[in-house]
Amino acid sequence: MTCPNSCAAAAASPTVTVEETVLTLDGARVRHYNDPFTGAEVSFQVLELTHWPVDSGAVQMALNGVVQLPGSSYQFQVHGNLVSLGFTPAATDSIHFMYLGYVTTGESNDGLPVGCIIPYHGAVVPAGWVAMDGVTSLAIADHPALWAWLNEAGATGTPSLTRLAAFVSSTSDADGDGTTDHFVLVAVSYATWIGSSYAIPVIIKG
Repeated sequence: MTCPNSCAAAAASPTVTVEETVLTLDGARVRHYNDPFTGAEVSFQVLELTHWPVDSGAVQMALNGVVQLPGSSYQFQVHGNLVSLGFTPAATDSIHFMYLGYVTTGESNDGLPVGCIIPYHGAVVPAGWVAMDGVTSLAIADHPALWAWLNEAGATGTPSLTRLAAFVSSTSDADGDGTTDHFVLVAVSYATWIGSSYAIPVIIKG
């Protein structure tokens, strides 16, 4: 059977395969997730999803069984696999997040650029991010993209100034060969208010 031109054009489209509810989308394995939480699990209005969403703008939240639409009183923002709530839930609230996410962390192309800074209250810093704690010595060899970003010009209109002055507190020559090979980021925290003032740690992509 000869395939007409319209059929040939369709065959050239990206291939999607299904394997036990797992899709292969442009080479990455993804599936639909439904992450349940209770209000008691919310720490400083931040939650951590089990996987990285393919599209943060497509993540849906259901509060006590009701899907919250844009413009409702219960807003949230998704940064990578972190969710910042715009409200304080009751301890007994049931919160579900529905989204298409990457099956493997290594496959997560979160779309966030190097240098993206977000508040994070998890116990372990996610892969691909580093804590801005003012203490940790980072090897340039381990974070080449971040080091390159730090050495670029900063805000528009100040081409002579790099981001080093704003984001790096110190550098060092750990192996003694006369060149800088380690750096320490400045300490940064995110201030929020939940009954009283709290400072949430901050992480940077890189």
